[in-house]
Amino acid sequence: MVHWSEYTSFAIAIFALINPFTKIPFIIVSSKNNQRAVLDIAFASTFTIIAVLFVAHYIGTAFLQVLGTTLPSFQIGGGIVVILTGLNMLFGKINAAEAHEDEHLDASHYVGLAVSPLGIPMLAGPGVITKVIIESHPGTGIENDLHILVTIAIVALACGLVVAGSLLLMRVLGKGFFTVMGRISGLIIAAVGVELIVRGIYSHIQIFPG
Repeated sequence: MVHWSEYTSFAIAIFALINPFTKIPFIIVSSKNNQRAVLDIAFASTFTIIAVLFVAHYIGTAFLQVLGTTLPSFQIGGGIVVILTGLNMLFGKINAAEAHEDEHLDASHYVGLAVSPLGIPMLAGPGVITKVIIESHPGTGIENDLHILVTIAIVALACGLVVAGSLLLMRVLGKGFFTVMGRISGLIIAAVGVELIVRGIYSHIQIFPG
């Protein structure tokens, strides 16, 4: 990626894949409507997203080499995963997940909840990890690396702000808004998946021109 518009597209894609809006009902129920707990969850989940995606960026390509697969093949396979994720969201098959039923959660429990299952895999799930690995090209320079990491950090912070404002957003916008947001995000994600598959096929054609 070189032009700023590509970084913008990357940011929009990973924000849509993370899609913090659809996790708000889970956050509210899990926090027992406690704003302090919501802030703890927001802080821990933000750093979880950053850590997971930074790791995916730095070792993702090497991991593919260990598995003996190529980036174009991973693009095609990852594109299928991303499309399925988008279609499930579009048709309402992915929801906020099951809330934790324990009524006696302290701060450490909220942090643990923010790391897993909220941070990974609900926020930093297979779709966004796949997208980050595909956009991580070794040898493209420190500047490109820095731009990708900054983009990931900005998106993670934006998601953290959404999580932190969960109680306010639910009161102001209502559940219907988040249902609509989930459908729109699903459509965007499906389109991203199609693009990944097309790029993977095109790369394979270039590798095997005959």
